[in-house]
Amino acid sequence: MSDISNQSDKSNWSDKIPLTGSRFLTDGAPGGMGLEFYLGEDGVVVATVTPELRHEGPPGHVHGGFATALLDEAMGAAVWQAGHRAVTVNLVTDFRAPVPIGAEVTVRGWVDRIEGKKIHSVGSITLPDGRLAVEGRGLWVEMPEMFKNATENDRPFGFPRAR
Repeated sequence: MSDISNQSDKSNWSDKIPLTGSRFLTDGAPGGMGLEFYLGEDGVVVATVTPELRHEGPPGHVHGGFATALLDEAMGAAVWQAGHRAVTVNLVTDFRAPVPIGAEVTVRGWVDRIEGKKIHSVGSITLPDGRLAVEGRGLWVEMPEMFKNATENDRPFGFPRAR
């Protein structure tokens, strides 16, 4: 895994316009989380989120699938912000510590390396005290043909979120 200790935080978010993404995470309630990802100066996509009871897996803690969805979204947004119209083809999630319901956590994603049409991205979820809770790594493959007719209404990551 890449070092996450110095990756973006709120103090150096360069793009204060929320980025678009998957509706179930970025739309407002009741259907979505209202999650807002921002682009840091170093190319890291960052968001903070406070999981609710509806995201519970083990009692009092976030479901692993929800944590994985957060990482997929952050890592994919980083890939898109780096200019790649790609889709996830592999995603690995490592759980280091439980994520409590009601705790504001920070989600980050960034591009690790590029090999032709393959983009490797990594991400993390950190707890309020800075401890690493979940980390992920994945592979995205360029598929611009899937997005050739995309508009702002289709909400790919390349567009600022409408306010």
